[in-house]
Amino acid sequence: MKEIIAIIGTVVLIVSLWSFAKAESISNKVMKQCVEMYKPDWNKAAACHSDYRVGQRKTDNEKIKKLLAEKPWYRGKNWNWEEPAKLNYSCRKDLSNGATICQRPYYIN
Repeated sequence: MKEIIAIIGTVVLIVSLWSFAKAESISNKVMKQCVEMYKPDWNKAAACHSDYRVGQRKTDNEKIKKLLAEKPWYRGKNWNWEEPAKLNYSCRKDLSNGATICQRPYYIN
């Protein structure tokens, strides 16, 4: 019985991974169009795709702001959307690669 479940699970995993890999996102299609428009100039193609991504991010943020305006209980206690990050981040230096890693504090409301 365990072997049958393992086989079925493997088949489901393979089919789902194949369908996920086959699906082409809209972002990829936009990138292809930008590359075709600005083929020899890769900087312009990258800027074209970046403009698309920034526009998508802005519309997503507007949707989230609208949702929070309609349903303020999703914000949590003492939530301020426009408040910048404070300077109470804890930072440490990673000795393996020399990078500085900063983490924001965890608050429990």
